[in-house]
Amino acid sequence: MQEKSLFSEAVKRKAAPLHVTCCSPEELALFLSEGTQSLLGVAGYSKYTVNDPVFPAPFIHIPIAPVEDDVLFELWSTDESVRYERHGPIHLAYGSTILFGCLTVDSLPGDNLAIGTEKAYRLLFSHMDCSGYGNLLRIWHFISHISDDSSGLERYRAFNEGRYRAFVACGKDVRNAPAASALGSPEGPLAIYFIASKFPGVPLENKRQVSAYNYPKDYGPCSPVFSRAMRASCQTFISGTASIVGHASMYRGDLSEQTRETIANLCVLLTNDKDGSLPSSGMRFKAYLRYPGHLPFVREALSEKFGSQTPVAFFQAQICRRELLLEIEGTLDSTGPSL
Repeated sequence: MQEKSLFSEAVKRKAAPLHVTCCSPEELALFLSEGTQSLLGVAGYSKYTVNDPVFPAPFIHIPIAPVEDDVLFELWSTDESVRYERHGPIHLAYGSTILFGCLTVDSLPGDNLAIGTEKAYRLLFSHMDCSGYGNLLRIWHFISHISDDSSGLERYRAFNEGRYRAFVACGKDVRNAPAASALGSPEGPLAIYFIASKFPGVPLENKRQVSAYNYPKDYGPCSPVFSRAMRASCQTFISGTASIVGHASMYRGDLSEQTRETIANLCVLLTNDKDGSLPSSGMRFKAYLRYPGHLPFVREALSEKFGSQTPVAFFQAQICRRELLLEIEGTLDSTGPSL
């Protein structure tokens, strides 16, 4: 298969590792003081306005609150040399094999979010394809008032419609969709950041769940377009994962059972195919909680399953389905065990 041969080629070339960490403003300043030549981009999470730091790399403000901090920066870097470009609303960082980008699209409650989403995706696909980084590996979306109506349709469903239309219009195969997350924020534009590559990854699905792109019409006129995870030579990216079996939400209002089911889905994606074991290191998680008071329980459950040394950052956010209480995403380092 062409896709597998290209993935093998990427592994053979030993694409430079991709590094991610969540850090405080002081830690970010320390990193920047040592130079920005390896910096791909930064997402600043805070319910307060975060000023654009003075560096050339892409920066995007995500208006959701870290549960334990006022501000938390997610910092992406690489061992590759990096160059930067800005084209209108899109800001890009090019490594030799990796592309990081971010953009925002004005989107107010009541706007037709499908139109804005399709426009954003067409723009990022255009830059990816023209620059030779045509493989979208991971993408994050933050949608204000995600459960409100947008021109008669729930905003998350309108977002899915725009995303699907862009995939079709740009000739992209939904079965090769990236790992993705879509969370709700209390305000702000549609905020997107993403990672693409010159080499394709391998999309992974969860045998306990229906592939999102095959969801029935119960979830809107167009299916969500994402893979449950994406294995690349630089990282394995785990999509936003929740208490869903098949395509149905499970255990409405029950934090304990939703957490258990979410962790069970994460384990399917992280388990080594060869021996059924979980990685002993190299995992990181971001947990989005509808209610910040749920943090102690969720933290304990994650620590019990994945070890207390595994980093977890917690955020308060609206989940894409009203009945869900939490969503967890993650990464697995390329230096960790292969899946």
